[in-house]
Amino acid sequence: MKAALGLATAGLAALVLRGALAGSLPPSLQPDLVLLVVVVLGLQLPGAVGLLVAAGLGCVADVLTGALLGQHALLFLLGFAVTRLAGTHLDLRRALPGAILVAGLSLVLGVGSAALSRLFAGGVAWPAAGRLFAQAAVDGLVAPLLLPLLSRLVQALRGDDRRAVLLAPRRREA
Repeated sequence: MKAALGLATAGLAALVLRGALAGSLPPSLQPDLVLLVVVVLGLQLPGAVGLLVAAGLGCVADVLTGALLGQHALLFLLGFAVTRLAGTHLDLRRALPGAILVAGLSLVLGVGSAALSRLFAGGVAWPAAGRLFAQAAVDGLVAPLLLPLLSRLVQALRGDDRRAVLLAPRRREA
């Protein structure tokens, strides 16, 4: 439970940091830190807990960005599911597979966000391919640095949750 709360707090901090960086960096050079938190959710937390945290982060992102309600939640759930599936087949603790997964998810979520906005809001222009690939490259470059850091955070928070309770067996009195 502490790990889920820690990652939820990290995700909220990532949303606030992204908003703070909005004025100083071009959007394609800002790493999507919440996506990295969603990937760690998929790698470190059990299914139901991770799904709830990912959906919660998505709802907060929808409110903060003014996007369609449920848009980021749906995309973060997709990212969580893809990470869980990829984690069963690949060793995502290594730098290169993790970076490739994050870059691919960044592309998919960028196109998915534009498609959902276009479908429901209408008239929304498709993002430029160069911008999507630049965002994916930035996310892929940041992933090997932050994924291990977030994973260590989860392991540190789990330290207290995983204590063994030793009970002495009862002796039968004759």
